[in-house]
Amino acid sequence: MIARVLIVMSIVLLACRSNRAPQEAVTTTNGPLSMIVSEELFTTIDTVAKEFARIYPGIRPTVGAAPTREVIAHLLNDSVRTIVVDRPFNDEERRVVEGSGLVVVGTQLAWDALVIVVHAENRFASITPAAVGAIVSGSVSRWSQVPGSSRSDAIEFVSTGRNSGLHEQIMRRVSGGRPLKTFAAGSTQAELVQYVGRSPRAMALVSLAAVRERPATARILPVETVVDSVSGRRELVSPSQLSVYEGRYPFRTEIVAYNAERRIGPGAGFAAFALTTPGQKIVQNSGLVPAVIPNRVIQLTAE
Repeated sequence: MIARVLIVMSIVLLACRSNRAPQEAVTTTNGPLSMIVSEELFTTIDTVAKEFARIYPGIRPTVGAAPTREVIAHLLNDSVRTIVVDRPFNDEERRVVEGSGLVVVGTQLAWDALVIVVHAENRFASITPAAVGAIVSGSVSRWSQVPGSSRSDAIEFVSTGRNSGLHEQIMRRVSGGRPLKTFAAGSTQAELVQYVGRSPRAMALVSLAAVRERPATARILPVETVVDSVSGRRELVSPSQLSVYEGRYPFRTEIVAYNAERRIGPGAGFAAFALTTPGQKIVQNSGLVPAVIPNRVIQLTAE
């Protein structure tokens, strides 16, 4: 009797196993790809993810967006395993990663820059990094204190909120860690550029991508930069894809993908794909600077 019961149970188990769908093989080019990215990067990264899925149909991407600090918190809380952010981890976040047991791999996907935007009526040729730092930290509050400015009224420095990558980058790269003294906070960098275009007293620091469609009333300031540390020779450097890629523009920043997959999977595949020519062309077309400049081979035929 017991033998019969065991035989019946074995048959039932075998039947269940045969009816169960085979487990999907998750690889770098197959499986679900769930990412959260910094809000300002959503369009670019979503486009790269869709191109990745077009070339590798087994990839099923889902891309969400949030302020940068929240994006990183999602990764550290293990609620998502792949993120793309507009700044590297800060010291506090690195310590959390080290103490969490997570194995996090960072891949730089692109360069960006902090572009200084003022109103077209505020006419001066250039600005120094020291002057920008003094403005954003509030130690200089009037345009008459800025060498070369044609205005004398109060400065309206506008930026995005404290949880944004832009806010952290300005503190890290421009203010020397001093808190930012903002006149007003905008929800997006495009909103900041539009505000500067309306207010002759305003100034903002934004991404290269944010100034591509700026109004005619907003202009970009070159930065007076030391290009030869031995002679002290200075040069006015405007932010461009070339000057940022070459490292001549002083306020250069990084776009980074962080991946904490327990096994190598679609997140690692996405980071690798983003560095290929198709991925980097999308980055370049967005106004950002490719980490790897796409190249085209031209064959010359001798007559």
